[in-house]
Amino acid sequence: MPPPALSLLRLAAPRSSLIPLLRKDASRAASSDASTTNFYLSGNFAPVHSEQVSIALAPAAVVGKIPSCLADGQFLRGGSNPRFARNDRPYHWFDGDGMVHSVRFVDCVPHYSNRYIRTNKYEVESAVFQDQPAGTGFGVNVSLDTLGSGKRIDMAKALIHLAFVRTLTGIKEDFLSTANTAMTYYNGRLLALMEGCPPVQIDPITLETVGVYDFDGTLNDDARAVTAHPKICSETGEMIFFGYKLDASPHLRYSVASADGELLVNGLAISQARPVMAHDFAITKNWSLFMDAPLLANVARPFLHGKPMIDFEASAPSRFGLIPRYSTNGTADVKWFQMAESGYAFHTANAWEEDDGRVVKLLACWADSVNLKEVDDSYRTDHPQLCEFTFHLSSGEMSKRRVSPECDVAAEFPQVDARGLCQSQPHVYAALYPTYPPVLTAKGSNGLLRFDTATGKVQQLRYATGVTGGEPIFVPESATAPLGTGYLVTMTHDEHSDECTLLIVSTETMQEVAKVTMPHRVPNGFHGIWLDQQQVAHQKSLPAIEATKNSPDLPAWTRFLLRHGTAFLGR
Repeated sequence: MPPPALSLLRLAAPRSSLIPLLRKDASRAASSDASTTNFYLSGNFAPVHSEQVSIALAPAAVVGKIPSCLADGQFLRGGSNPRFARNDRPYHWFDGDGMVHSVRFVDCVPHYSNRYIRTNKYEVESAVFQDQPAGTGFGVNVSLDTLGSGKRIDMAKALIHLAFVRTLTGIKEDFLSTANTAMTYYNGRLLALMEGCPPVQIDPITLETVGVYDFDGTLNDDARAVTAHPKICSETGEMIFFGYKLDASPHLRYSVASADGELLVNGLAISQARPVMAHDFAITKNWSLFMDAPLLANVARPFLHGKPMIDFEASAPSRFGLIPRYSTNGTADVKWFQMAESGYAFHTANAWEEDDGRVVKLLACWADSVNLKEVDDSYRTDHPQLCEFTFHLSSGEMSKRRVSPECDVAAEFPQVDARGLCQSQPHVYAALYPTYPPVLTAKGSNGLLRFDTATGKVQQLRYATGVTGGEPIFVPESATAPLGTGYLVTMTHDEHSDECTLLIVSTETMQEVAKVTMPHRVPNGFHGIWLDQQQVAHQKSLPAIEATKNSPDLPAWTRFLLRHGTAFLGR
């Protein structure tokens, strides 16, 4: 799932002409039913507030045999876990504070940990609401629920609140970072990510927050909005990433960092004609591929049309841009490929080159439309499917082929063997989502898929009734095993028993080989990562976050204004 578009933090407060809109809609806002349970604060979306470090689980927690390749590795998964969200205040799943859940194996014995990521947002809220129990404060975030509601009153208050908090704290683009979306391992560091803000390094063993990672201060100030899905080249160790802005041109910034942390391309500007919410991208040996799809931001849309600020414009076609990995010219180097229709892919699986580099292929979970707002009973109207895109560099022609067959399932969170990134691979793995009933889809996936990329043959593993899961993480059987041979690891939840398990599935048979029961409920989350023993043992240190205005030691008057101003604005 994508996080909120945090480049909106640069938006100014609305002008005084918006005040009448606040007054006009005030009565409707006041009469809303506060007793209604927010979909994202109930069931397995509900947060857990206790933190635990390295609890060794009893042998009875393990059913089956833990594969030897997992014996000393670690599964980590990030997610949204709000501290102060309330049912009577706007809240969207993407907005919650980041919490990491970890299962680390030591000689096949699982150890469980979970901990909040101490971002600027977390520290400010802790200072402002330190005397209130979790789940009772107003929170100082601007919810995607308000930005996406299409209501003038919500949008106006959100913009006022943004300017209000930024002025009091002095924190700019980093402020609303939750680091809740994804993780990557780069240059000896485990990084938690959320687009719109720089990565945050965490310690994999203790899960302590180490600090913001900005390449030792060398990252271009205009490129600090780092995607939640950077790519680590399996051949060079380079990290290729981008960031986008929804409120200023150029909308896209592109970067490449060497394996040892040197920026080879630093925030290269790429011009786009429209402010696209670009969640993911792909790389080949020589190219980086961007999706310019019409999930667009328009701050005036709620006021003029009563529609969400970030919305999918189905009448606008999609296109793809390919840029050389080490481009120095930016926009001038981009090769654009125009589609006749619109569509969107939140996540890509892989890309590679064929025909001596004259053809580029891309695998992605593609949908004809997308809706950020409606993720409850009307969720998944888009039904993403695994599709292959072919780009002919010389002619500028492109084509799309559906890999997944016509069936009653949708696919998301596509995975390949990271050892073969930028290579054609025999299989793609994904989470299985039913297309009906939609309320089940909203709670999570109900199985796993294996696609044969050559034949389109699909093999499914369906969970038991009432069991839903998240993103599958691929773990190779060994360093020398054929590509795609290994295991899928994912977290599941049983709504009948409220029990959560770490499920381990063989990619050869698509059958369960082991599962580990967690000591408590693990809320639904976003993306995860698998670290092998060497990666866990060789973490690099980083100075702690500099104690500036984001310190919990905010002046008393600042805490007072933040607390009561937040309540006054209906947050």
